[in-house]
Amino acid sequence: MHIGELARRTGVSVRALRYYEEQGLLVPARAANGYREYTKAAVDVVGCIQLLYAAGLSSAKVAGAARCVPRRRRGRAVRGADRGTGNGAGAAGRRDRGASGVAAPA
Repeated sequence: MHIGELARRTGVSVRALRYYEEQGLLVPARAANGYREYTKAAVDVVGCIQLLYAAGLSSAKVAGAARCVPRRRRGRAVRGADRGTGNGAGAAGRRDRGASGVAAPA
């Protein structure tokens, strides 16, 4: 999906999404024409970023937390991940995981 669609689905401005990209929080692929292309996983990533900001974390703290999440989980998921191909991104794989894909402590 393009950046405008991601903004519509998440309720976050295009400007904010570009800021998240500048900070390394959101990693879109680029189409041949230069447009940003986001996977369905990006919706969850943006939701997680918004939760961290709402909890009072600064941009630096959010960026620090993002370093704990593999780069492919920050909006540029493996192509098969959106189809639940057994790499942890399907409904069963997400059962005990937050939006970041990191398992919750027991």
